[in-house]
Amino acid sequence: GSPLLGVEGVAPETVASQKDASGLQEFSAYFVMPTDSTTTLTFTYRLPAALQAKNYQLVVQRQAGTPPLTLHVDVAGQAEELQVEGGRAVWEP
Repeated sequence: GSPLLGVEGVAPETVASQKDASGLQEFSAYFVMPTDSTTTLTFTYRLPAALQAKNYQLVVQRQAGTPPLTLHVDVAGQAEELQVEGGRAVWEP
């Protein structure tokens, strides 16, 4: 798994790190984002040394019932904008 090194922009007592049912590493936290606002959340984690970019996916899921949102992802200096619609977005290098 990937160890979680730090999180910013969320309620610290709500941060969790665990493997999900499919064996993927899952990070979660709670935060409040008022309507018509923006916020920045930063999750810092270390990927396993043996992991290759061609086998990596970053999957972002939003809370059920919330509207689509724009997500700015920066992974090792590679920045991209994603739309989280239908509950999730997947980023691949």
